[in-house]
Amino acid sequence: MLAQDSHQLSSLSENDIEALSHGVLILSKDGMVQCANTLANDYLNIDFKPPETLFINSLAASVLDIDGVVYQDWFAGIVLPILKGDYIKDPLVGIKHDNLIRWFAVVASESKESDFIVVSLKELSKTMRHHQLLKYQSFVFLSTEEAVVILDHEMKVVTMNPAFIRITGYDESDLEHQLLPIFLSLQENEKLYGEMLANLDRGESWQGEIWDCRKSGDRYSATLNVSKFTYAPDDEACLLIIFSDSTELKLAKERLDFLAFHDTLTYLPNRNMCQIRYQHSLERAARKDRKVALMSIDLDEFKYINDTLGHGIGDYLLKQVAFCIQSIAGRYDIVGRLGGDEFIMILGDLEREEDAAEVAKKISEVIARPFILGEHERFVSVSIGIAIFPDDGVTFEELLRCSNAAMYQAKKLGKNTFDFHKHEVSQQLHRRTQLEQKIRAALDKNQFKLYFQPQVSLENGEVLGAEALLRWFDDDGEFISPVEFVPLLEDLGLIVSVGRWVIDSALEQLNAWAQQGFDLPRVAVNVSAIQLKKDDLFSYICEAVERFDVAPEKLEVEITESVFVDSDEFLSTLDSIQSKGFPLALDDFGTGYSSLSYLMKLPFDKIKLDRSFVLNVPGDKQAEAMVHSLVALAKTLGFEVIAEGVEDVEQLDFLMKHGCDEAQGYFIGRPVPAEELPVLAQTFAENAKWIWERSREQ
Repeated sequence: MLAQDSHQLSSLSENDIEALSHGVLILSKDGMVQCANTLANDYLNIDFKPPETLFINSLAASVLDIDGVVYQDWFAGIVLPILKGDYIKDPLVGIKHDNLIRWFAVVASESKESDFIVVSLKELSKTMRHHQLLKYQSFVFLSTEEAVVILDHEMKVVTMNPAFIRITGYDESDLEHQLLPIFLSLQENEKLYGEMLANLDRGESWQGEIWDCRKSGDRYSATLNVSKFTYAPDDEACLLIIFSDSTELKLAKERLDFLAFHDTLTYLPNRNMCQIRYQHSLERAARKDRKVALMSIDLDEFKYINDTLGHGIGDYLLKQVAFCIQSIAGRYDIVGRLGGDEFIMILGDLEREEDAAEVAKKISEVIARPFILGEHERFVSVSIGIAIFPDDGVTFEELLRCSNAAMYQAKKLGKNTFDFHKHEVSQQLHRRTQLEQKIRAALDKNQFKLYFQPQVSLENGEVLGAEALLRWFDDDGEFISPVEFVPLLEDLGLIVSVGRWVIDSALEQLNAWAQQGFDLPRVAVNVSAIQLKKDDLFSYICEAVERFDVAPEKLEVEITESVFVDSDEFLSTLDSIQSKGFPLALDDFGTGYSSLSYLMKLPFDKIKLDRSFVLNVPGDKQAEAMVHSLVALAKTLGFEVIAEGVEDVEQLDFLMKHGCDEAQGYFIGRPVPAEELPVLAQTFAENAKWIWERSREQ
């Protein structure tokens, strides 16, 4: 149209040219401007008025081609082709002034009636800006990391961007005029789909999250934004769907949510989750008129396994224990881990309290099976405390506190057992707190004392030694049982210093008796596992006997059998102690965990038969058989045998007849202060002569 207009300009007057809606230049054949209307002057930033002359090339510095390159010779680039008969239709040029570019369609033609050239300029700046905007939008559409897809009014795919193809695996050939898979997934969620339609009907966009499948079948999470739009007022509405792949973010959030309510080692519910599920258990129990029990489950001697075999093995054991406890749980039961070796179990469908006891027994039984921990076989036990809702408490914290108190009571009862909560248990825990505050100052205040219990030969009644027993009397003179304070010494890290004090005091007392004319052949001291592990026991007792000028054979070291659960770590220490001449006694024989093959490795001189075996002899056939077997086993392995807990002459006779070497107990003498032992030993020897005389006569 612009080209046709330029041919008609030759017949127009100057006023007609001025009235045109586009810029007009009249050029001579040599490129001189003859006429320019106001729009042309404005477009070219000139002020041409005849009879002035202006060569068109003087405008070259301000005229650009579509690529932004300046025309060096506008006359040759546009006018000369026209002179050759080549019409230039709608070339696009930019005219720049004051750093502003305005774009024009240029049409030039040679007048046939007169000797001049007509150049028309029609501004297209708005169109160019629109085209540029479309280019930008196209770039954003193609390069954004978010998937963009447009659906027509029938919900079928119109177009998509590369991000959509990358995220979903579908391309245009797969989905052209098809329903969008993610939209189908959205329709399956009636709630979300209803929310989306309601928002779109109100003219609002909708945002939501949904899981969908890629073309490969892999699931992914998408965060969607859906909005409705139209190209023109009369067009059908289309849908614009923009979404991103939020799978990694979703999984990370789910992982964090999981870890907030689960133990990171065993993946059992943690304290927070157990508390939530406890409330659910209460609601269910209320509907069915049932009780709820909370059980605190704690491994016995776990710290020892952790310290000797390493934390990696300890963690593996905890996982195995978690699995064992879960295998006992019923449909409405909850198993959780609070940390360390502390597990809990919530029984949510309890008809009778006795049912909780049955569950506790099953847990103890399944845990009692041997665990294979790398190259080691371990036997593990648990102590379990049981609290009942609503008898012992209502809230989770109340029941947990009560079950913990019952669990500590179970440990005091000898471990590997369970106990129900009682009011007295809380009082005992309160007492423990008081003792913890007192015990640290007990050594400085000389509140610890050594008592001695005589040990005699069953061959002739001769006093062969005495066991040094630690006693504690507080500021008020109250006697505090070793059952209470020895575990405290271990828990508080004081057992090493107190153990050294016991060794020093026992050796010092041996010398004091010798000076009084009472030459006791030996004194026995008890050594804990912590002393073996954390103290250089061998070096210390060597230094101690040298310091007190006492022969090593006069200091007997007693170690509890349960210390040696396949612990090769301690064997070298024991070998050193024995090789130096210190007698070694294995205490509580028959109550520990060591196997027969392991027992053969132990470098002991003597085995102490636990009082629990002596208690019911003679008279109890099973107890008699057990004592006979244990004594025979020890003698076969080359150990001397001493029985503790002898309370009457019948027990003494039975032990003498079955080959026991030594004995101690209340019948022979109770533990007494050091100054009373010589008198006690002499009194027993005089009063018990008839026993051995009768034995010799028989």
